[in-house]
Amino acid sequence: MNLEAISIKDVQEAPKLWQEIVDASREGWIWHTWLTRKFRLCAGKNHAARDLSFFIYENGKAVGAVPLIVKEKNIGDVKECEVPWPCFYPDLEPERTAELEAFAFTELERRARHAGAGRLTV
Repeated sequence: MNLEAISIKDVQEAPKLWQEIVDASREGWIWHTWLTRKFRLCAGKNHAARDLSFFIYENGKAVGAVPLIVKEKNIGDVKECEVPWPCFYPDLEPERTAELEAFAFTELERRARHAGAGRLTV
């Protein structure tokens, strides 16, 4: 299994692909939608919200969406990430979903730490 994490900024039709995955996924709900992502970025402007969301690709095909918005909150100087659970296309076997989740959370933590986040809320 060849897995890659690709930033939404690097995917040409990211909004369409993102929403397709969310709509098809068993895990997808209001907090995963493209509209909620836009709202969270707008509402987080005063907290320097940054979008680090990404897609999971397996063998060159998008199979999952991982929301990740980093913002500075007034908990000292701690940057915080609030993220819903990653979501994936529903036709995956449970074992594969577990592997993809492990990959997603490893990448999510790496990106959050790189952005200076001191707290991750799922």
